[in-house]
Amino acid sequence: METENKNIYDLEFARIGDRSLLLDLHIPENGVPPYPVIVWLFGGGWFRGDRRGRPVVRLVDDNLHRHGYAIAAIDYRLSGEAKFPAQIEDCKAAIRFLRKHAESFKLDANKIGVWGFSAGAHLAALLGLTGSTNQFDIGDNLAISSQVQAVCAFAVTSDFRQLNSENSYDDPHDPGSAIAQLFGGPIQEKMDLVIRANPVTYSSQYAPPFLLIHGDKDGVVPCEQSKILHNELIKAGVDSTLYIIPDGDHGMAGLDQTEVDHILNITKDFFQKHL
Repeated sequence: METENKNIYDLEFARIGDRSLLLDLHIPENGVPPYPVIVWLFGGGWFRGDRRGRPVVRLVDDNLHRHGYAIAAIDYRLSGEAKFPAQIEDCKAAIRFLRKHAESFKLDANKIGVWGFSAGAHLAALLGLTGSTNQFDIGDNLAISSQVQAVCAFAVTSDFRQLNSENSYDDPHDPGSAIAQLFGGPIQEKMDLVIRANPVTYSSQYAPPFLLIHGDKDGVVPCEQSKILHNELIKAGVDSTLYIIPDGDHGMAGLDQTEVDHILNITKDFFQKHL
């Protein structure tokens, strides 16, 4: 574990066999402890990426950090190492670890939010929707809740069954696709796992508030996926907000500064309201 100023790097939050899962914790210079904390989940199709990757969407982290939020950027096992549900099990372990050690790190254990992009958005949604159950909770600190208090999901996959070669860059029926790699085979052969992995499976009145952001021209994950989840959450009585980025592709690359600023503001306002 390394420290730099008020940041903590390479903090082990779980160990699976000989595999150490790490997070970096960025403590804000502004604000008063205990700090609300936002857990960042990176994207990359579940098969690539890490907690230190900084795509354009990580501007959201920087903005939240400036406004007094601690940011916990975590790793999770990729599909080349372990198939679903390993990824969400790792994310839940990180939440339990942060809650257990909240006092040591001057965090507010009752104000933990999560946000993710693409594959990370899928995992963020699952975190929010299964926190009131023991679904996917394995490992250490099982007496501690993995519930989060607010979820921001940017370009979420909410129902793998609705994806196909016509509406998605990554056809889940193709054995070589990233989605098939996540499940260990094309979805038609792994439907039990697919249903467990679909955030829509868990929509209920017990979910925390959601902010869903999606580009209407997303060529990787169709915007319809966020609309599906939003509609299910609203039907369940959940406080859900859907923002569709006009002419937006997958993420924030290529957007003008006015639109980028708007996204930064709505995410900040969302977490300030609910944390």
